[in-house]
Amino acid sequence: MIQDLLNNELILRDQALHLEYNNEFSKQIQTLSIPELEQLAELLCKKGQTRANKYKLRDCLYRRKQLLTEKFECTPENFEHLRRIANLIKTHRDKIYKKGDQLHTQMTKIFQERENESFSDFVVDVKICACYNSEDSILYLPDDNSGSDYHKMSEILDDYHYNTLRYRGGDLAYVGYRPNDWREDIKDFEEKDNHLLWEYFTRRFPELATIKITWEFHNLIDHTEYALQDIIRINDVWSEAKLRWQYITDSEGQIWYPETD
Repeated sequence: MIQDLLNNELILRDQALHLEYNNEFSKQIQTLSIPELEQLAELLCKKGQTRANKYKLRDCLYRRKQLLTEKFECTPENFEHLRRIANLIKTHRDKIYKKGDQLHTQMTKIFQERENESFSDFVVDVKICACYNSEDSILYLPDDNSGSDYHKMSEILDDYHYNTLRYRGGDLAYVGYRPNDWREDIKDFEEKDNHLLWEYFTRRFPELATIKITWEFHNLIDHTEYALQDIIRINDVWSEAKLRWQYITDSEGQIWYPETD
């Protein structure tokens, strides 16, 4: 109970600080141009990762994303780059989830046969990431007259996504999973809600509706601070499947095993 109260107090304090900066700082940056927002974001990064600076940096990047979205032009080249990233992410998704399933099946068999009595359980972690990985990884494209310095922003976005409280390294999927727990939810999401994800953009650019959005691509578009102009410049996508052994004992030192069907 005491710990819950302490946690609630921290949450409320965090929310109050957020509102304080959100109400004042967000108003102040509404009139800034994209170059001015990027300059301010760079200064905030240099000042350090305090909680207040994180909120301010997030607001700067979100406002920058809004302005860039308004300026986005769906030229044939930009369309193909969006398709390239969407297809690349789907390729990674299909490969890494297949590998995750294989690892999970293999380990389930081992534990059912109790071939390794010294461990209690296991978890398969699957990760897919698409982001700038420093300035060296940004795809060079012609200037689109948006006013953004994409090379400077590559390091700022990279720093933000690695240090923010919400995201780590531009992760599009990071789950410790047992396959059937969530696969159907993703399938339903992609089949039923796919058209909603492009709704804002397809009103301006109907051709974007032909690009199928996976759950992971949706996360890149809607749950990171990358604008579409940033996304078409991403040149790094990687995925990982990891096996984590777990060793758990009770108070008497007996190894704990999960229940199996």
